[in-house]
Amino acid sequence: SKVKKLSMATPVTWTTYAERLVNTEKVFDKAGFFSMDGLLWGAANLKVSKEEMEAICKSIADPLEARGVGLRIEGIKYMCIQTTDDTVQLKKGKGGAIVKKATKCFIIGVWNEDSTTGTTNPGADMALEKYTKALTAKGF
Repeated sequence: SKVKKLSMATPVTWTTYAERLVNTEKVFDKAGFFSMDGLLWGAANLKVSKEEMEAICKSIADPLEARGVGLRIEGIKYMCIQTTDDTVQLKKGKGGAIVKKATKCFIIGVWNEDSTTGTTNPGADMALEKYTKALTAKGF
């Protein structure tokens, strides 16, 4: 399938971007955009506790933080399956999550165990890569 180029030229809210990740990309059930210190910019169906966000922020600063201990998102414990300099990939059964860093923010995308995307959800990383590249190009 052809990958659509993401346009961030039209001013929209961060919540709108999160809703696009859920409703247009069709790879996530929940998504959110956050500042590097964990402040919510906008979310679609995603609520992260203060304690969970502290751990997520540590894993964004140093992706190795998530290895071995995993991360909790909305009270659900996810196992860390892969990290790179800008990405933490997590799984729980057939569900999972990806935390991906841009320059000044990061995105969390979550898919549920009953989702049809499967365990690894290859479209998830591609979708977040598209968004983080567009954000980085705009200084975010």
